[in-house]
Amino acid sequence: MAGEAVHVLDLLAATHKHYIKKVADNISDESVLLNQLIKKGRLRDNKGGQSIRLDVKSSESSGVSGWNAYDLITFEAENLHSQPDWDWRGLKHSYIVAKMDVMKNKGDGQIYDYHKRKMDDMVTDFKQGYNAELYSTSTNNSIDGLAAFNTNSATYAGIAQGTYSWWNVQRTNGDGGANSTFATDYKERLTTALVACMRGENGKKNQVDIGITDATAWALVDSGLTANQRYGETSMVEAGFQNFSWNGVPMYFDRDVTAGDWHLLNLDKMELWTGHKGLYDTESETKLSPVSMVGVILTMHQLVVKSLRNQGLIFNCD
Repeated sequence: MAGEAVHVLDLLAATHKHYIKKVADNISDESVLLNQLIKKGRLRDNKGGQSIRLDVKSSESSGVSGWNAYDLITFEAENLHSQPDWDWRGLKHSYIVAKMDVMKNKGDGQIYDYHKRKMDDMVTDFKQGYNAELYSTSTNNSIDGLAAFNTNSATYAGIAQGTYSWWNVQRTNGDGGANSTFATDYKERLTTALVACMRGENGKKNQVDIGITDATAWALVDSGLTANQRYGETSMVEAGFQNFSWNGVPMYFDRDVTAGDWHLLNLDKMELWTGHKGLYDTESETKLSPVSMVGVILTMHQLVVKSLRNQGLIFNCD
């Protein structure tokens, strides 16, 4: 029995080693937001620390003025920056295989397949859960997703949004009433919201990169477009993410977005920080007592949004 334990341990360790590379390559195939953050190079590896503390610009300078080559130049200190502070968050998922199941699946091929099926299920559930958390608030220390700051009344990264207007998302009500619903006026709503997000200095870095909404709102707008108005990003369509372009901004839908919400995101102002190399760490152990196999996926991460005023939300789009 001892010899079999060593053999199974070696086999599953090798399975795990070769399989994890495939998992790491495909984790973003469930998430539009995660896919786009990776594609734009917004994944940042960090080795830890008690929290994530950054220096961000919170206002523009008022010291720009004319000069005639004779005027004295005075120097005045301006407090143009603030230091938001993000706590690290994490996600975990695991599976346990009882000793009885190992005994039922004896043999190299059987135990290999059985272990791989368990890992497949664990990773699928983990990817779906990870995607859902990207749009949520921070519940159970999971991650500060988009809903963590979209109300403009929360305390996000230690700064009260209700106190500081520069720390607010550009919010637009999609429902203007009986004679002006999102269904009748979505063109005005989308265009107005996109323009509102262009805060600070001019240029591409202050423009919205993508929009993400639920399937119902997306289909509503998509159905109103003519064929020559649909300029979706081909590479993303081929990857399984349907989209159309609105004023040059690709618009997607995601099943985990809160119904009626339409997020307008400037990815240059966002980063996904991880406390390890890559999106997550994985561990796998095999034991033949009384729990025979254990598989674990762990993450330490945080979605860091450094400029809320360049992000937008149209709510009540349903």
